[in-house]
Amino acid sequence: MIEIGSESLSKVTGLTDGTPEFSGSVARGNGTEIMLVEGRSNTVIAYDFSGRADGPNVTRLFGSEAITGPRLDPAIGCAPQEPEEPEEPAEPEDPEDPGGPGVEGDGMGQGELVEMEDPVLELSLGDTLGGRLVYDRGRGELVSLNYATGQVVLVARSADLAAVTGGEAVDLISIRNAADGGDDFQAVRAWDTVSSSLIELDLESIEAELCQ
Repeated sequence: MIEIGSESLSKVTGLTDGTPEFSGSVARGNGTEIMLVEGRSNTVIAYDFSGRADGPNVTRLFGSEAITGPRLDPAIGCAPQEPEEPEEPAEPEDPEDPGGPGVEGDGMGQGELVEMEDPVLELSLGDTLGGRLVYDRGRGELVSLNYATGQVVLVARSADLAAVTGGEAVDLISIRNAADGGDDFQAVRAWDTVSSSLIELDLESIEAELCQ
């Protein structure tokens, strides 16, 4: 029996060719749905396994625009931070001067666009602060997916997480609430495979909920 047809998957992910690549799945917490990450389209979807006939059994929770785009950083404000535009190279005083700064092919002063790494998502095992914590392995960031707004809120950068373990990098797995405190519980523990350390983050001080 086919639980999710190709037409439904194409509709929620936007994929028109090839096979979807699911990298992770966890319970959503409502007793009827499973959250899945589709890696090719950078989409987080929900599959309803309850068998209800009053709606679709698969829905898109967070699309590629939210997952791959700028993220809200409560530390500096609640507006998405757009990447800075590269400065235009200065025009040489004499374009025909072979010793001038504008010599073709010299590669100097042209600037480069720095592309962000493609997201690789590790979903936490439960909701926190009204959203779902996710470790983005591609960018080295711990973020929160906000169900109410569809936005991605930055919780901790790679350097912040590495400072806790004393290493240069981290790779978080098994992210879960430290105790059964409900959706608004704010202490979270995760296992870092790089340093073989169990770390705890107090989300109350981060106040990611301010951007809801």
